Amino acid sequence: KQKKQKKQKTPVAGSDASEKVGSSTLVPAFLSPSHDTASCFPRLLHEEDAILRLKQSRKIVVITGAGVSVSCGIPDFRSEGGLYDRIEERFALPDPQCLFSLDYLIDDPEPFFEFAKELYPSRTVTPSRAHRFVKLLETKRKLLRNFTQNIDGLEGACGLARVSYCHGSLSTLHCMRCKRKVSGE
Repeated sequence: KQKKQKKQKTPVAGSDASEKVGSSTLVPAFLSPSHDTASCFPRLLHEEDAILRLKQSRKIVVITGAGVSVSCGIPDFRSEGGLYDRIEERFALPDPQCLFSLDYLIDDPEPFFEFAKELYPSRTVTPSRAHRFVKLLETKRKLLRNFTQNIDGLEGACGLARVSYCHGSLSTLHCMRCKRKVSGE
């Protein structure tokens, strides 16, 4: 029988995304082969280990959400003062998410199009460092795909081509009847 090798104990994250252990900074081990998916807390890597793994990796998938665009001045949906709060203040809907429902859009499109103007980033909004980092991975031919929940189109604004907009994008729109595509501007 083969003896099982003991896994090295790895520090587990608390509520803080990066922690200090001695003089080392630890970061989430999203690339750790020893990542225990049964655990509800991500394991942590030393910053240097994370950098080394990024350098060694050739096929990287990046999943992004509102956090990469908030620093650009684009509000998220759920936080206090976010888009859902704004929708509740302005429109008489049973739930703020109704504004993004196809049934509500067909029934009364005016509130959505009025609000969509606020969602579309102005020309002065530029991609964040996180957007540019994902673009760098693509430039270095390491990025398989960036899956994003964002609809702001900032991934495209930084030239990222290997992106899938999970919820669509305001960069291009199409007519529900004739399917003609138009620019979101």
